[in-house]
Amino acid sequence: MAPSLNNIQLQRDFHHAAKTGNNDEITRLLDGGADPNTQWPMFRSHLEVVGMEGGALAVAAQNGHLSTVQLLLDRGADANEISPLGYSVLFAALEQGNSSIVKLLIERGANVHFQNGSHLLQKVMYTNDLSILRLLFAKGLDVNVPYGNFANVLDEAIADEAFDTTEFLLDNGADVNSRTNRYGTVLSAAFATRNRNIVELLLKRRASISALERSDDGSSLLHYVVRSKFHDLLKTILERCETVDIRAKNGNGDSPLHTAVAYGDLKALDILSDYVKISDINDVNVQSFTPLHTAVLNNAVTIVEWLLARGANLTIQDRFSFSPFRRACKNGDFQLLQLLMPHALSELSYVTASELRSALPENPGRNLMITNTQPFIRIIPHSDSTMQFINTRC
Repeated sequence: MAPSLNNIQLQRDFHHAAKTGNNDEITRLLDGGADPNTQWPMFRSHLEVVGMEGGALAVAAQNGHLSTVQLLLDRGADANEISPLGYSVLFAALEQGNSSIVKLLIERGANVHFQNGSHLLQKVMYTNDLSILRLLFAKGLDVNVPYGNFANVLDEAIADEAFDTTEFLLDNGADVNSRTNRYGTVLSAAFATRNRNIVELLLKRRASISALERSDDGSSLLHYVVRSKFHDLLKTILERCETVDIRAKNGNGDSPLHTAVAYGDLKALDILSDYVKISDINDVNVQSFTPLHTAVLNNAVTIVEWLLARGANLTIQDRFSFSPFRRACKNGDFQLLQLLMPHALSELSYVTASELRSALPENPGRNLMITNTQPFIRIIPHSDSTMQFINTRC
């Protein structure tokens, strides 16, 4: 049987009173027969119902009316009311960060384990109220439950670089070795954010430095340690963990050594040098770039010197058929050309005259001749700097 117009008007008035926090009107309407758990339709037009805004308790909670929420609960409103759109009253309260109302609802029996796509914890994190988290955990909510776009709430706290929240979560049972959705372990995630305080906190709580989990791009923990430029921690991890794979490659085929070269980090290279072999120095990634290719591309003279001193091979060609020496010529880098020439005479037959001319200072132009029959350069005098280079290197 369809409700009478009088009953519809009663519920409309009741819903409006809850939304505005009019407790006297709510009491009068409840005494007149209003149902505290009736949910009110949302209209796109006067004919089309598009959803449910929720019951009186939900709208009172969402609008921050603490005394109204308490009144409705006292008069029989269900603390676990779920709207047809799938949201609980707790969600409604957390939408605006109403922590006092959240606490009241939980005390009155609201289900903290309710989940609908975005977990309740995700809403709680928006409030940045640790007291709500403490209450939820006291009621048995699993701190390690997955939710939203993150693996768990600890994953989000580290991504937000929220030290206090991270510490609180660890104090309340968060797994210090849990995985993240992007970086492998939470320790890798902390190194990725370069938040030293959080990294040290996780290490203090015995986060594993030997975990084998990889990030979504294949990077290992050591890749992120190198990127962080926390050199003392890099040294400590290499010294303490025998299972750290110095040769681990990410999805691009880069080892931690490649990464240190790409970041131009000479200190990291010095630390890694005790653990690498010549084969590591000449290892190639998916583009067939050795660390020396990368250093040349970055015009990193000191890094090139470091690699040459440890046996870097100048003849290895990348997928574009460029050796590091030819790449230096192609890039027009005379300083690198000077550095590489004594090690790369055999490469001259692969370098065109125009490529070599472009790298020489003051553009000697047509005065340069390269022979393919023997590794030397013959040049007609053009400038003092060019002749000095030729006379000393060839």
